[in-house]
Amino acid sequence: MGLATRTAVVAWLITAVYYFYPYALRSAPVVMMPELLEASGIINFLTLTFSALLGSAVGWILAAVSDDGRSMALESYQAAFAPLFYGVALAIVLTLLLKETGPAATPSSRHDLR
Repeated sequence: MGLATRTAVVAWLITAVYYFYPYALRSAPVVMMPELLEASGIINFLTLTFSALLGSAVGWILAAVSDDGRSMALESYQAAFAPLFYGVALAIVLTLLLKETGPAATPSSRHDLR
């Protein structure tokens, strides 16, 4: 590794630490409000669960539509990933139908800017 490469790596590491450290301080579970802590735990659980389940499901569909993995063409990938596309579209529609029920939905003196 040459001097220029080492210098670039050190500069990158210093920059990464410089920008990551304040983010880590703000998002640490110790400084979060209890509501945010619960929400972040639920989001992490859902993310990990669905990535584990959907990875296997997409692999199974891909193997089924591509003759057990022997010939993988563009159509095979389109067929395997189509359910994910429909799931994202459904999530967007459901997001638009959500109703705010938290503190933002009910005015209070603490949130009132008058």
